[in-house]
Amino acid sequence: MITNFSCSGFKGLDGHGFKFHPLTVLTGTNCSGKSSIIQAILLARLASLAFVNCHGGSVTIPLNGPFDLRLGSVEDILNFFDDKRIIHVNIQSEKVKSIWEFVPGLLTDRFLTCGKMPYNSDSAFSVTPEGGFSYLSAMREGQLDFLSIQSMPKTKLEIGCRGENVANMLQVFDQHVVDPFLRHPLAGQLPLPKQVEAWMGEFVPGIALRVELSQTLGVLGLRYLQGGNMTEWVKPFNTGFGLSYCLPIVVAGLLGKPGSLLIIDSPEAHLHPAAQSAMGQFLARLAAHGIQIIIETHSDHIINGIRLAAIEPKHPFQQKDVLFHFLHRNTEGILKHQSIEITKSGQLSDHPEFFFDQTEKDLQRIVETRRSLK
Repeated sequence: MITNFSCSGFKGLDGHGFKFHPLTVLTGTNCSGKSSIIQAILLARLASLAFVNCHGGSVTIPLNGPFDLRLGSVEDILNFFDDKRIIHVNIQSEKVKSIWEFVPGLLTDRFLTCGKMPYNSDSAFSVTPEGGFSYLSAMREGQLDFLSIQSMPKTKLEIGCRGENVANMLQVFDQHVVDPFLRHPLAGQLPLPKQVEAWMGEFVPGIALRVELSQTLGVLGLRYLQGGNMTEWVKPFNTGFGLSYCLPIVVAGLLGKPGSLLIIDSPEAHLHPAAQSAMGQFLARLAAHGIQIIIETHSDHIINGIRLAAIEPKHPFQQKDVLFHFLHRNTEGILKHQSIEITKSGQLSDHPEFFFDQTEKDLQRIVETRRSLK
């Protein structure tokens, strides 16, 4: 499990250090560095995987393609306040500190070179199958009629950074027994697909799903049903985007194991506020199970769902297991960040300006404007 992270030489992170908890929430103003933190972790993950298949020497890490990264060239990612022209990504786990050193070449290069594998780097990134490491980007696959089938053995299947393999995972793991800690009360001891349906019902009540295989075309289709036997199975395009966007989160979470890492960009995407709160509570349950969760969010409903889970007596999550990082930049463009915790009473330890305070500001302006119109 990652406990500390820092990065220098990469974009605008400026060597800042961040503590990580079982559930770490990255929030803040636009263009403040939240996505850069995740991208730096992904580069380190790519280097870790490359060294697994390398027999000595350095490895090259593409800046575009894997994990849907679109970083461009070296010129686009170098921090020009740092004249060393070397990128360091420091990731510390509970046992070991690993430092990835990326040496850029030409400014026009679209790759980095990593000279050597950090000692015991797999302590920061589990390479175990079936959910050891999963990343879901903000641009997840939406309402597609057909989804791909992976040409991989079961032990190497992945959800995909866009959730593009979610139907494949449901098909292959249709008899998977979900850990009792993560089972939904309404699904009992039923296998993965029914557990997924039950948890999806927290976001879209009464939803059912099925996977259809076209052996001839070599593709899979998802179909949804809402309302029971009196309704028809429909294609994803005839449902809301919220279903397609949260389904990979649920599947990846239920397949995760203690010690695995799940990174999600915008888990609130296309969800109703009530469903966003439920998503916050679901992610808190995953963290309580030992799956480390890192999310980037702009949703106060996600935040409040996590807060509710932290103080709800029947919820297994504890307030000490979450940490919010609020990032913003001053007028000179310098990165500032503040760590915020949840108190035992469910309050936030601090409320810096721009930290989900826009509702109060807008309501105040509405009241003041109404008074002026009288």
